[in-house]
Amino acid sequence: MNYDIYDTWYQRRLQIVSELPRLYCCEAGKLHVAADIFDSKPSWYMGSKSHVHHPEGFKQHYYVLVKYCPFCGRATPAFKINPQPPPKVRSCADGNYCDTCNDRVDGCMCSAPISAFDAV
Repeated sequence: MNYDIYDTWYQRRLQIVSELPRLYCCEAGKLHVAADIFDSKPSWYMGSKSHVHHPEGFKQHYYVLVKYCPFCGRATPAFKINPQPPPKVRSCADGNYCDTCNDRVDGCMCSAPISAFDAV
């Protein structure tokens, strides 16, 4: 195994995670509440750790959109467009391949689309 390539990949993954907007109201909110784009607008959500088995045999994850921090009760902040977004933001029209780098989405090293926003 080439550890230099793995270390580079791991460092880039940490950088991608650090670009994501986070709640700043409390420590638990920073860890458990995430942001993503739903219905073409940025939103705060919490994902369920439990899986619901679909009748056709695959697992479905459920996410709950939140307007208040479930840990401290404060309202979630609004979003604004980041004045300096990352240089390469993932764009995926078909769900399988990134339109920015033409790599599979699972192996794509582009930044997440939500990283183009900041919490106000």
